[in-house]
Amino acid sequence: MIQNITKAKGQLRAPIRSVREQQVLKKSKIIFSPEVVAKLVEHPKLKGASKVAVFLPTEFEPNIKQIAEYLQKLGLTTYIPRVNGESLDWGEYSADISQLEYQGNLLAPKKIINPSPIFDVIIAPALAVDLNGNRLGQGGAYYDRVLKVSKAFKIAVVFDEEFLPSDIPVEPHDQKVDAVLTPTKFLELN
Repeated sequence: MIQNITKAKGQLRAPIRSVREQQVLKKSKIIFSPEVVAKLVEHPKLKGASKVAVFLPTEFEPNIKQIAEYLQKLGLTTYIPRVNGESLDWGEYSADISQLEYQGNLLAPKKIINPSPIFDVIIAPALAVDLNGNRLGQGGAYYDRVLKVSKAFKIAVVFDEEFLPSDIPVEPHDQKVDAVLTPTKFLELN
């Protein structure tokens, strides 16, 4: 059964990745609408937050750098991940490129904070999210491991067409999110 779910998830990932790659130039110019950003930052979970996990996008992901920088201007401390084996370590986000370095195709913090911060909100990348809060990641389960142990309010970021009305196949390790953020909407899920 698990092999069938894994295969189904792989079959769902392939066309999404293909569309992202084909539309990279168009999508790199997509920004989050001011109304969506306002709705996000006015959410009670963000208004009461102090520590927020974000990510720096690859060229194929929604560009949330503007949101990370806006959250900092509001006084929130934002953190970005660094891959460490099977897990993610965290460092404070800085728009100062000298504080970052490439780890593969990802920008990561040079300085890691130990122990890892306890986040109030986690803004995670995804390839797709469904109405039930099921998140389809890249397949490494890095964020699933983070989401599993966190009590934070969890938000997945996708392009509009990747917010799906139908169920995403899930495996036992998959973790749900509480909300979805796209360039045109911010929606709390069931």
